[in-house]
Amino acid sequence: METIDLTSENVESLLAELARELDHLGVDVHVQIVGGAAMILRGYTTRATQDVDAIPPFKSESWDHWTDVSSAVAAVGRRHGMSETWLNGNAGMFLPSYPQWEQFKQIGCLRVQIASAETLLAMKLAAGRRRDEGDIWTLMGILQIRDKPTKAVDIAYQQYGEDSVVLNDGRQSYLWFVTALAKKMTGQPPNSVDASTPLRTPEPSTATTETDSPC
Repeated sequence: METIDLTSENVESLLAELARELDHLGVDVHVQIVGGAAMILRGYTTRATQDVDAIPPFKSESWDHWTDVSSAVAAVGRRHGMSETWLNGNAGMFLPSYPQWEQFKQIGCLRVQIASAETLLAMKLAAGRRRDEGDIWTLMGILQIRDKPTKAVDIAYQQYGEDSVVLNDGRQSYLWFVTALAKKMTGQPPNSVDASTPLRTPEPSTATTETDSPC
């Protein structure tokens, strides 16, 4: 099975192909995308991803079509020599309690929404992975809070809630992480004052709608 680096172009192509599969089945599906694929589709990064993180059950009305959706995802994957779970719900357990979504596209029977910059920032802070540092810094630029580490932490807690078990390291720990990241990205020494040199803010991509759903 081939590992394919997914970019904005081929993620959109795969979603369009999935939509055609679902159209044949007459299944109306609502997909909410997070993670690296959301960053790519928004134009926030050019870094490729290996899969598309979405929120299950990838449906609009009920669980009744879950088998159909899984089969359609698998069929698209097989056709391209990819994993049959190239679109999966593995990130669902990390979804904030109060996520924000923005419409991306309606492709036939497939309605695609993408997590907001605030939701993406919260999830990446919660994950706390070194590989996400660049994405966190990009999102802080989008939100114009690169000189406001406390605001970044506030957003995470607004998304997850003050009593979230996902944000289990405590506010001070996340504040330390974001402050250290800001210093690293702006070239300040670790013992310097809080970062206050925002870089250029990338322009967010504009969501579009292709067609009304025939389902």
